[in-house]
Amino acid sequence: MNGLRLTYVIIAICAFVFFFLEASDVLLPHLVLIPMDLLTRPWTILTSLFAHADLEHIFFNMFALFMFGSILENRIGSGRFIFLYLMAGIMGAVGFMLLNSPDSSALGASGAIYGVLGALMILMPNMSVYIYFIPVPMWLAGPIYALIEIFALGSADNIAHSAHLLGFFAGAVLALREGQAWPPKPMMELWKAIAIPIAVSLIVAIIFGLMYSSYAGD
Repeated sequence: MNGLRLTYVIIAICAFVFFFLEASDVLLPHLVLIPMDLLTRPWTILTSLFAHADLEHIFFNMFALFMFGSILENRIGSGRFIFLYLMAGIMGAVGFMLLNSPDSSALGASGAIYGVLGALMILMPNMSVYIYFIPVPMWLAGPIYALIEIFALGSADNIAHSAHLLGFFAGAVLALREGQAWPPKPMMELWKAIAIPIAVSLIVAIIFGLMYSSYAGD
């Protein structure tokens, strides 16, 4: 995809969902991930990645995606970028479901964005980012991000730290698997880059939906 970058397409979709679709109390429950409802709403594994809780939530997520997503997309190509982004988001959802109640809810692009950070840590380790206004290379910033999420696990701050953590490691693993060989490889076809995560999300939804089906019936 040589023209419009998918990073900006994702930002536009998230903005549309937040300002238009989430305004409807009827539509919102069909976008948010609630583990015990996955058998009836399996698509929420993916739609929850494009929904956000409030203006602050979407602003900081989209700012991070704008800053880092375009860099990664330029590095690996649009097809591989959207594949990594969606797969990291799916793994973030898995992380959330493993450590939270089946009737809890999750929304936001954070898990996928942490996947972008994890990938940049592997593919562009010397890229500088700022942590509390201090320039830090990605090879050091990545572990700092991960440690922050590990220490925050279990805190009652209404933030899905487990989703951030698993999304981060998913992005790092996907990048590590290809390593520095990514740019010379043929570009991943866009339909495959989207179809594979959709198939994976359906499998994840069925597995967790069956796990929590008895809970939903209580």
